[in-house]
Amino acid sequence: MPPCVAQAPIVMSLPEISRTCLIRSTSSGVVIEPSTIETSYGPGSSALVAPGKRAMAVKGNKVMGLAGFIRPGNRVDVLVTMPVGEKEEKVTKLVLEKMPVLATGTELEPAGDGEKPSSVDVYTLELTPDESEKLALASTQGTLHFALRNASDSEPVLTSGADTKTTLASLRPRPAARPGRGSVVEVITGSQKSQVSF
Repeated sequence: MPPCVAQAPIVMSLPEISRTCLIRSTSSGVVIEPSTIETSYGPGSSALVAPGKRAMAVKGNKVMGLAGFIRPGNRVDVLVTMPVGEKEEKVTKLVLEKMPVLATGTELEPAGDGEKPSSVDVYTLELTPDESEKLALASTQGTLHFALRNASDSEPVLTSGADTKTTLASLRPRPAARPGRGSVVEVITGSQKSQVSF
């Protein structure tokens, strides 16, 4: 083993790493160090959540989850459609971007008397506390939508949002230009006036 690698304390035996969880993703052939594992791993452990972040779950459906396309490890942009203003006009706006998906699953939601419980899709995202507040408001006051994002796409996205008017104006043909009016010159010859257009 090269000296540069041997400087760090390394977990050498399988008993030392059994019943543990990797804190960060890794690949084959990478040296496992004590700082990269969580020894208190168990059901419901917070080992998968990065320091300073929070795991937050929201209910969704098959459409929101792109029919199973959204999986743990993906990144999504979060859009919300909610009423705005005195007239409560519906507006859709991108509110969060590049949110890591920690987990996806289903839970049974109780139904009324005599009815079978229904299955509801649940998505767990990793967010900052500020982002968690936005997601909580969006999920309780509006309708959430996820947009699956390419992992290599790191460009920030700034949008103005879309309301009914701007949405219906999309992909309309441009109005035809009005024919230009030619120039008119008034010619005065003595006591006579005439106009010349060109």
